[in-house]
Amino acid sequence: MRYQEVIADYIRSNIPDYNSALYERSDMQTVIYLMHILRSFERDTYFKIKIKSFRIIEDEKDINAILHAQEKEYGNRRLKYNQYDYINLKETNMFILEVIYYLETIGGSEEVIVYIDIPRIVDKYFFYVDGVCYLATHQIVDASTYIKNSNKASIVVFKTSFRAFNNYRYKVKLKTIKREEVACFSYENATIVPQTRTQIPKYFLAKFGFYGAMEYLYLRFLSISQFPDVSENVYCFEKRGVFFTIDKRIFEENPVMQSMIYCIIDTLESDPDMTIRDIFNQNFWLAKLGEDYGCETPEKGWAILDSFEHLYDSITYTKIHLPHRDKADVYALLRWISYQFKELRAKSNTNISTKRVRFEEYIAVIYASQLSKRIIQRTNNINNVTLSQLKKTIMIKHDWLLKNIKSAEGLIAYNDTVNDNTGLVATEFTYKGIQGIGSKKTSAVPVSYRMVYPNQLGNVDIDTSSNSDPGMSGTICPYAQLYNGSFSEFEEPNNWREVLNELYGIYMQNNNIIQVFPNRTDLIETNSFISNIARMVQEVDLGEIGGYPMEASGTIQYFAGTEEAI
Repeated sequence: MRYQEVIADYIRSNIPDYNSALYERSDMQTVIYLMHILRSFERDTYFKIKIKSFRIIEDEKDINAILHAQEKEYGNRRLKYNQYDYINLKETNMFILEVIYYLETIGGSEEVIVYIDIPRIVDKYFFYVDGVCYLATHQIVDASTYIKNSNKASIVVFKTSFRAFNNYRYKVKLKTIKREEVACFSYENATIVPQTRTQIPKYFLAKFGFYGAMEYLYLRFLSISQFPDVSENVYCFEKRGVFFTIDKRIFEENPVMQSMIYCIIDTLESDPDMTIRDIFNQNFWLAKLGEDYGCETPEKGWAILDSFEHLYDSITYTKIHLPHRDKADVYALLRWISYQFKELRAKSNTNISTKRVRFEEYIAVIYASQLSKRIIQRTNNINNVTLSQLKKTIMIKHDWLLKNIKSAEGLIAYNDTVNDNTGLVATEFTYKGIQGIGSKKTSAVPVSYRMVYPNQLGNVDIDTSSNSDPGMSGTICPYAQLYNGSFSEFEEPNNWREVLNELYGIYMQNNNIIQVFPNRTDLIETNSFISNIARMVQEVDLGEIGGYPMEASGTIQYFAGTEEAI
């Protein structure tokens, strides 16, 4: 065998093939992402938004007929119909997704048809819109949380397809009845309105009530009464005749407990009419949640919770590296972030192994972000949502995506290639764009993001970078392996249950407390709100122990098959 053949055989046997996923683009995948993300907008509490069906329209005559009808719908009425008016001189290669909604409010119901123009992928990697060829690049975004720096607070940010969940941790102090000053943490969240921060325990108190919130957050051994406790092994805090007693070690080692106690005491301090009975009144906490957004009523609180719950979507669900019970809904995520805040703060923003690659998904997100804003703005007052308002909310003009996809910063660029070797541009990426780094202001990108790090080797080409905006774009290594879109099969920190079990076990041993049944932290999940994230629901019969049901309903609901849904 000749040397050339030996070398060629060695290369074929030892060098892996290019990752084909980096060279694949799919119109159908774009539609699937859009369908999943639109399903996340469905409502069935105070008013109904339901999707009855989807239909893809590809025939050119049908598309022209729809465009003609849509022009009349939006008020551009012509004196005389001309069959040639709808032949676009600036050609766009596209298809239409027809979405039929069912809307219902107190005032009535109606079926509404919405059309979405979607650009078609041509020549493997390009869009052809209004006579111009555009290159659609990959986008690298966080597959996990990331941290922000602040002089006043520690910040952990988690992004869904609709909104960034900004979670703050402040260092505060409480005074015991012995006049001791005790340091503790207070958690806050800013999501629905970025400028409005709400103490995180309020979400749980408003959703579940005091007892439900304590159970859901797995907070134990807190005593609230009208009697002080001067024991040496406890902290006893007092505010306006209400005493909060907790074991010192449990308080010092459980920051979520600290935040809960601080939230209630802070509310007692700010509301002179609040009594000990109000602590256990769910409507009181709903009103307090509504007060943070300008209206102190339980109805406003429910509206805030409804908006908050629907800022989480099925696409984000499938991408999070967590078991179902810690990502089942927005409350599970908020609980996980609160308990693992210290570990999440220790993560590096520049570690590419905790990032993921997306393409068709961000096209769906561009449309969904606009729909999300409209729903939040126009359904703010849940008691007065009319059918007309609901209809205007979802009636986004058919060409909105086409017009805005061209302005997506860094994602859709004019094709300036000078040769036909399109394989070289197929793996181009950017960190910028919707939900990306510096999507609104390039100068705001920290210098650290522009550096080269060892973890980039084998994932992105460290020699390829933009001249005008260095570090923000480049080329993905063609051999890079992807795991559900992520650069690695990393595991999120998630040991809070084990830590709490050990902490409570030591407390019970030291206080001679006998536990009749073993700890079953999974049982507390049954009271959680399971949002409409996944579609496949199964019920598992847990049976009985000694004639007593293992939990209230006898069943635990969980979602199966969701990881393969997209």
